[in-house]
Amino acid sequence: MQFHAQLQSAIARWRLLLTV
Repeated sequence: MQFHAQLQSAIARWRLLLTV
């Protein structure tokens, strides 16, 4: 389930970029 964790991390980064 490492892929799922990596996916969530990527989403978190995108969220931060989009929030800015």
